[in-house]
Amino acid sequence: NSLVGSEMCIRDSKRTTVEMNTAAINYIQDSGLDLGVSFIFGTPGDTLQDLELTVAFMEKLSGVVMGCGNFRPLPGSRFYDEMIAAKKLIKEHISWPDLGDFSRMPPELYCDVNRDSFSTLYSRALQIAYGNPTVRVFRDVKEDLLDVAEEVCHEFTLLTVK
Repeated sequence: NSLVGSEMCIRDSKRTTVEMNTAAINYIQDSGLDLGVSFIFGTPGDTLQDLELTVAFMEKLSGVVMGCGNFRPLPGSRFYDEMIAAKKLIKEHISWPDLGDFSRMPPELYCDVNRDSFSTLYSRALQIAYGNPTVRVFRDVKEDLLDVAEEVCHEFTLLTVK
């Protein structure tokens, strides 16, 4: 589930509170389990203060693997259907490749924040999420696994050629 540090964002989309999210994180960590959380920035209705509170919440987390993406009105979601119905989103004008690329700034913002402010806060959130040392460990493990897989494939090729 995605987490946010703004009561307004949570109340509108998740029916939880910052306190409930914090308690859940503490409970999971106290149990000795690994925890991964994701954050979505720029949901319709988000304000500058909401995004600032979410970044502040992210900064308080430690020992948590984080992911971060920006809001896109994906087909099948409540927001997509509402935006199509309100003609805020026109199917024929959607750039489908851009709609699914969460690694860069969205072509359009759907929140109540100007592009410069959004860019600054989103860049900070990305730095917090992906600058996390735990994430780097997982990347290193992934690279090691890919090396092993490549070696296994190479050995298999040698066996089948002989």
